[in-house]
Amino acid sequence: TISSPDSTGKLSIHLLSIYSKSLEVIRFIYQCYPSSVSLPDSKSQRLPIHYAVASCLNFDIIEYLISLNPTSICSYDKYRRIPIHYLITRNSYILKSNNKNDVNYQNVYKSLIYLLDNCPDSVGMRGYDGKSLYDLARRESLPDDIIYLILSYDKNVDYNNFIRLHNKLHPNDLIDSISASGSY
Repeated sequence: TISSPDSTGKLSIHLLSIYSKSLEVIRFIYQCYPSSVSLPDSKSQRLPIHYAVASCLNFDIIEYLISLNPTSICSYDKYRRIPIHYLITRNSYILKSNNKNDVNYQNVYKSLIYLLDNCPDSVGMRGYDGKSLYDLARRESLPDDIIYLILSYDKNVDYNNFIRLHNKLHPNDLIDSISASGSY
């Protein structure tokens, strides 16, 4: 049934958030079991939004789940990861492709902007390993434009000064000097 977890502790809403591209299916599950959007799985304590963002199959599903449970956007799981951490780590290969005409790229990029806009504090929220969103983006070797986008949401970075320095220095030298300064 939709209200019983499977052997991995996931409800139907969790599984469908991973594998479904259909917003209508997610809506149907919500109508049948409304509280499911706020229930974590029993193993990793991830909410449906964690799974939807990690798979990033349909931006509309992400937007819908957040509209039903707005606080979920900044909710930690068992590993102290918030949904945007999974967007960066599970979709880095798409962002690295830098193929802006690709539907998958557009979906991931649009999701990144949406998550940053709706939870700007996520930039400074650290996982269990102490890594910030910036740290994860650097570890995943994401393109500079993605790194700059993330930094533009960071209240601790003077973004205009950052861009001025970027014009004078090689981007990797600049990013390494910021990282070494202990800002992150």
